[in-house]
Amino acid sequence: IPESRILSNDEIKMVVPFRDNDFLIGAAGSGLFIYDGRTMIPWGSGTNDRIKKAEINNGLAIDQGIVIGTIVDGIFILDNEGNLMSHLNYPDYMQNNTILSLCSDEKGNIWAGLDRGIDYVQLDCKMDFYMDPKEISGTVFAAALDHQTLWIGTNQGLYGYTYKTGYGFTDPELLEGTQGQVWNLTKADGELLCGHTNGTYRIRNKRI
Repeated sequence: IPESRILSNDEIKMVVPFRDNDFLIGAAGSGLFIYDGRTMIPWGSGTNDRIKKAEINNGLAIDQGIVIGTIVDGIFILDNEGNLMSHLNYPDYMQNNTILSLCSDEKGNIWAGLDRGIDYVQLDCKMDFYMDPKEISGTVFAAALDHQTLWIGTNQGLYGYTYKTGYGFTDPELLEGTQGQVWNLTKADGELLCGHTNGTYRIRNKRI
């Protein structure tokens, strides 16, 4: 294919059906390209640079979009517009960051063959599991979602997680002044109330 000469010094790692009659081509060093049978153009996905740095190793087309396995940064799941839906990597979700193979089962879920082990990604699961690499201190007693912040109350204080597209809720920070036992979190009349061993706090703009 004459148009593919731009990848002559690269390794083509994936060619998958894309949108109507196009193909999405992934090269280890050059990233993602759309081929429509005549021309090959870089895919203008905002995630393309991150995926290039992670080094594409394989790909899979699914109903929801595209799954891309990389050498150094786990799995990227994109919708058909190139928006990052999920990024699964070690130590948050995967046993290992090197994805050697991908396949889907009859339910549309993903099996990943890793450099060490096999992982199962259940795409239709209604529950997320958060493995906290920063290991917030204490035992969890309460949780509440307030706009883009997930609040976790522990026996050592109240922590706020900020939502980031493709990553979920990350980067917990202890809310100043809430050190000590948090017993419960309640949404009342649009406000978040924290039942604390020192009394009741109202949380506004990440402050008490």
